[in-house]
Formats: sequence, structure tokens, C-alpha cells
Amino acid sequence: MAKCTNCGKTMGFFATTTICDGCTATLIAEEERLQTENEQQHQIALEKFNKQKDSLLLPKFEELKSKIASGEKIFLYDSIYIPVDSIVNQETLLKEFSLDVLRKVGLQGWEVVGIIPRTLGVSLTNSLIGPTPGSSPESWGAGLGGNVMGVHIILQMEASQRNISDDFLLDYVRRNMDSFLTPDETQRSNSTIIKKYDVNKVLNYEVTGWDARLISIEIFDNKTMVFLFAITNNTGDIQAVNIPKDYILKIYLIDNYGNNYPLIDFKDIVVEPEIIEVFPGKSIQYSFIFPVVKDNVASFSLIDTVFVFKDIQLK
Repeated sequence: MAKCTNCGKTMGFFATTTICDGCTATLIAEEERLQTENEQQHQIALEKFNKQKDSLLLPKFEELKSKIASGEKIFLYDSIYIPVDSIVNQETLLKEFSLDVLRKVGLQGWEVVGIIPRTLGVSLTNSLIGPTPGSSPESWGAGLGGNVMGVHIILQMEASQRNISDDFLLDYVRRNMDSFLTPDETQRSNSTIIKKYDVNKVLNYEVTGWDARLISIEIFDNKTMVFLFAITNNTGDIQAVNIPKDYILKIYLIDNYGNNYPLIDFKDIVVEPEIIEVFPGKSIQYSFIFPVVKDNVASFSLIDTVFVFKDIQLK
């Protein structure tokens, strides 16, 4: 007599499965529980990712919103693709051409400023009469190009407080994230902050008339640390600022055991020959990215040719 391979319970002579009904119900319930748990974990991870992404995008949104409020001329751009009812090789690509999507975006205030056709190239063949043995019955004859399959329509909207709501603008910034974030910020949006330390300490900065401050240190799950700095122009004059790249590459961390951690990347730093003008009393922020220090490290120092910030402790 057959027995359940899971619990050993007798199942009878005519059992068609190897698992009894009770164990089947238990396994199904467990599978459903695990699926629900996975969906919940995915939702938590997604919410965490969106929160991290918004922490980078919201300042861009506020900056754009401020420019619009001040009357600065701002244009938003987007595109839509509309297939067309072309006939290629006696086949109709689309039953009916429709402008419904274009009408909807037109009612939202978008203006068509350009059209880019999407074309299809077709290879033509010639049939051979009496081909020689071993040869193909067909030969390539020519190519037919320029068959329009559809059109990419470029849209433009002039942004103003009259025609742009905050929700619309924020959605635009989110959908076009890569246009507003630097490559480093994009990488950070794809990773998660594990810990953030608000340091906010003044550095012994050796450039006359300038103050430097370490704002924070963020540790990410991709095993990187991001140091956020701010320097302030207290010279009383407009200063042209840039940093030689060979100087940046000499920056490194050293922990209390003597282990060195090289600079991985940097962002928002104006590198020669580019120049940025900083007005009196204004600050600029920039970041250095290093590998995460070892678990047993008690403290470390940031070594720079302009300043040395010693005994940094993550606590």
C-alpha cells in the first residue's frame, strides 16, 4: 500500500500521487507564504530604492522649480513613437493610423518640434533558372531602404507656473533621472545607504581666505564610502576655482593599522582646464569616494596635500 513520501501516512491502493492531501495542502500553504514574503521583501527593497533615488532627485526638482518661479526660460522635452500604416512586401504594418496619443499630449501642452522617421531596410533576391550544382537557387540582388515603419515625435513644452504643476514636474524629473544625475549619482541611486555619519567638522584648510568642512560620510552596500565636503569663499572677492587632476589622485585614506585606501572616484569637482566662479560667502560642495575601511578599524585619516583630517571615527 502506497505511503506519503513526506509524512509516511498510508494513502491507499489507488493513490495517484506520492504525497497525501494533508501534506499537499501544507506544501501549497508554505509556498504561498514564501511567495508573499518574497513579494513583501521586494516591495520593501523597492520603496528603499525609491527613497534613495528621491533623496538625489528632490534637490534637482527644487532647483528646477526655483528657476521656473523666477521666470527663467525653461523647456521640457519628451518623445513618443507612433507606428504608421505602411505596406512593405505586400504586408500592412498597421491596420489603421491613429493620432490619439498625440492628441492627448497636445492637450497637456506639449508642442511637436521635430519628427524622426523609423525606417525598415528589405533585402531583395533574384531567383536563378537552372542553377549550377551546389549553388543556391537564389542570389542577393539589391536592398530596398527607406520604408517608413513609424515616427519618433519630439515634443517640447515651455515650463511656467501657469502650465506646470509640482506633481507634473516631479514626475518629469523622475522619468528622466539620467538627465538630472551625474554618473556617480546614478550609481549611488542603484545602491543603498547602510549608514550615514553627520560629521560637520571644520578642516585645517591651508588656502588663505577659504574655509573647509567635512559634512558627512555615507557608507553604501556596494562597499564604498562617500565623503561630502564644502568649501566657502571668505576672501571678499569672486574667485575662479579648479583643481588639478594629479592633485586629486594623490588623496587617500590611512587607518590606525597603516592600511591605505585609494580614491575611487570624485564628483562635482571642477578639474583643470575648466573653471567655476565662486562668489564671496558662497560655498561649493564636492565628494570623494573611497573603499569601505576594514571592520576592525577604530579610526582613520584623510591625507590631502592641502589638509590632513586626522582621527576620523565612524560612530
